[in-house]
Amino acid sequence: HESHTKLKATHHLSSTYLPMSHQDITMERLSSLFHLPEKAVAQELGMCLTSLKKIARRHGITRWPYRKLQSLKRTMEKLGEDQTSLSNIAVCMPNFPGAAIEAHRDTQFGHDDAAAAHRKPAAPA
Repeated sequence: HESHTKLKATHHLSSTYLPMSHQDITMERLSSLFHLPEKAVAQELGMCLTSLKKIARRHGITRWPYRKLQSLKRTMEKLGEDQTSLSNIAVCMPNFPGAAIEAHRDTQFGHDDAAAAHRKPAAPA
């Protein structure tokens, strides 16, 4: 029974052991690498994936954020494309249902340059 306890204690130590150079990795250093996949980060830091995961967990990172960041980037790009499309519709087709909303948003936030260039001038009073 004593040897089993000793083996268990040794296993516990080996699962938390990291070389000194790996212990010095700061949260700032890790966050500067979030744009890379986990395997690429481990390779760049000169360690195995398991060591990187241990370091990340010590800094409170339970899941490497690369894939989530890529997903958010794609969503933002898609929203940008949708916004551009809606702006083009508002300029070219002022009677389109979404155009009035877009034109209002543009004038509200001072972005009426493009829309104003395509509108008919107001009739003199």
